Amino acid sequence: IFSVVQLSQGLFEIPFGYYSDKYGRSNCLRAGAIASLLSIAFYAIGQNYWFLVIGALFEGISYATFSGNNDALLHESLSESGRKGEYHHEYGKVNSWLELSGFLGIFIGSLLATRSLSLLFTLSIVPRMLAMIISLGFVDPKVTKKTITNVTQHLKGSWQIYKNNRKIRLLSLTDII
Repeated sequence: IFSVVQLSQGLFEIPFGYYSDKYGRSNCLRAGAIASLLSIAFYAIGQNYWFLVIGALFEGISYATFSGNNDALLHESLSESGRKGEYHHEYGKVNSWLELSGFLGIFIGSLLATRSLSLLFTLSIVPRMLAMIISLGFVDPKVTKKTITNVTQHLKGSWQIYKNNRKIRLLSLTDII
């Protein structure tokens, strides 16, 4: 199941990066919220192996949609409001809240799992549903960016940047490892 998550994330990373660039960060965020909700719904159903595989597929898709997209949305939103210099501070706050919520989720989730794993997954639908509803309120900042007309050219340009930038390659390698 974990392999399906990783494979689907890898398969959908580039297509959703393109989707985010072409159709907007907030639309990609919504797609990720929907995929996240579907993943937990299929895990909650979990009647057999294939429900878990489908849940894993949607979980990988949700990771792919959020990967880089949410950071770009934050950066572009701050740029639009004239607060571009505060990006690292705001990014740190976002990640601190994510860490805290992850810690609380692990603690509460482990208590619920001792009672019922099915109950844990069913209750996990609620925050995913709230996240999906909240995502409907996001709008893309009005940042001027280059229009993508050809995905092949976009991929070639991205490859050139990757190939010519040692720091990006090292960052990618550490993430892979």
